Amino acid sequence: MRAGETGEGTAVELAAKAASACALRVIRFLVRIGLTSSQNRNCWSELQRDRLTTGTETDVATRDRDMNPHVIMTLSISAVSSATGMILFRYGGRGNTTLAEFFNVYILLGCIVYLVGAVAGLYSLSKVSAAQAYPFTVLHAVLLYAYSSLLLGEKLTPPALFGCGLILAGLFLVIHSPN
Repeated sequence: MRAGETGEGTAVELAAKAASACALRVIRFLVRIGLTSSQNRNCWSELQRDRLTTGTETDVATRDRDMNPHVIMTLSISAVSSATGMILFRYGGRGNTTLAEFFNVYILLGCIVYLVGAVAGLYSLSKVSAAQAYPFTVLHAVLLYAYSSLLLGEKLTPPALFGCGLILAGLFLVIHSPN
């Protein structure tokens, strides 16, 4: 029997409904705290004005912004959500041979969780420069490596662990470096 045909499937379906409700709450929260269209229009106007006066295209919306705990938390949520979504995709796709088998609860949950990560990442990009935000994408790789070992039983290797340590050290330097 497949997971969706047993009593276990109902628990997974409830988890999917809870995850989608949570995703909607996160999106509403992010819209409420600063991703309004009027701010985007003002940002665009400043960017156009800056380009006309200086001849350069600088990111006016994120210039002179510091990494604060709120932004670090949001970027971390983005990385964790993205990695969790990828693991759900992997779990939902294991052993599937037909296209119809890929339409299951795990793939749906993976899409929802991945979307939450994408929205959190976009929100973070509205608060700091891309040079500050994008190093957090490497955290995604470290988390995927840890998840694949813990949840999927894949083997950890010393060189990969050393690489993960280097990634985390680099991320630490980015977080604690001045603009």
